[in-house]
Amino acid sequence: MLDEEILTRIQAASCAVGRLRDRVFNCRDLTTETKLMVYNQCVIPILLYGSESWTLYHHNIRQLRTIQQRHLRSILKIKWDDFVTNDEVLDLATYEDIEAVLTRNRFRWLGHVARMPDDRPVKELLYGELGVGKRRVGRPLLRYKDTLKVSLIKGDVLHTWSEVVNDSSSWRRTTFGTAVKMDQCGREENIKKRQRRHQSNLS
Repeated sequence: MLDEEILTRIQAASCAVGRLRDRVFNCRDLTTETKLMVYNQCVIPILLYGSESWTLYHHNIRQLRTIQQRHLRSILKIKWDDFVTNDEVLDLATYEDIEAVLTRNRFRWLGHVARMPDDRPVKELLYGELGVGKRRVGRPLLRYKDTLKVSLIKGDVLHTWSEVVNDSSSWRRTTFGTAVKMDQCGREENIKKRQRRHQSNLS
């Protein structure tokens, strides 16, 4: 179900890029900075519409990252055989990795729900536990709570988020800081992976 939704969002975002290609992305009268701003304001919201409530697996994030890279490389006129890494593309575009954007959206929604009255159904669903029922045989399906917990751990706010979430200003700063931290950690991990591949090729 979610795979179908993500495919729909990717197709919608690609259609938006296509409609804007001649007037914006291929227009020589516009600066690259303007083109990137249009992409961020017009295409990314289409791609990530509803993403605050998605329960994402790694392959879902890879799909979204791939389409983001494809669009940015097209705008920046970077070919795949130019040997420019994904992180370098993001640096040139002054963009965050798609996972950091997803985390920021998810945290923004979490803060909104956490500040709701306790009797709101959406809050009851988020904070509640299933009282009856049987678990499926095999590996359990990923829950939305699981994705939230992973994001809170990566952002190093698992044990502190509940203390600041009710203050919208503090939570906004936490959300921004967490997204930045995740983006930095992701880049550092990518550097380590490239170094390991390089060492493996030398051996």
